[in-house]
Amino acid sequence: EYPTYRIVGPLRGPFQLVRVNQVGGVDEVLQVTSEFQLVAGEVATINTRPGEQGITSSSGTLDFKVFGFNPNFWALQPGGNIIEIRIPPFEEGTTIPRVDPPPQFIEATFKPTYLGM
Repeated sequence: EYPTYRIVGPLRGPFQLVRVNQVGGVDEVLQVTSEFQLVAGEVATINTRPGEQGITSSSGTLDFKVFGFNPNFWALQPGGNIIEIRIPPFEEGTTIPRVDPPPQFIEATFKPTYLGM
C-alpha cells in the first residue's frame, strides 16, 4: 500500500521520508528538496499512490519539483512499518545544521486493499 503523508509546518527542506527496517537500517527513502517550505500551521499533503503522485499545500505554493529528479515513491510492507522524517544532518558526524524545529505534526495514512476470500 502507498501512504499519503500530511505534514503541518513549520518545516523547510531538505529532508527525507524514510522507511526503516526492524534493526534500524534504511529500506526506502523519499528525498524532499529545499524547494519545500511550510510556514507555521500550513499543511502539505504528499500522495504516493501510483497515478496520483504529487503534493498539495494549503497555500497552493508547493509542486512536484520538491521531490527533485526521479523520486522514489515507495510502498508500505505488509505488517508494521517504521517511517521516520530525517532532517539534516542525515548522518551522525556531519556538519550540516538542522534547518528548522521539527514540524508540528506528521501523519501517514493508507487505503488498505481488501483481498476477499
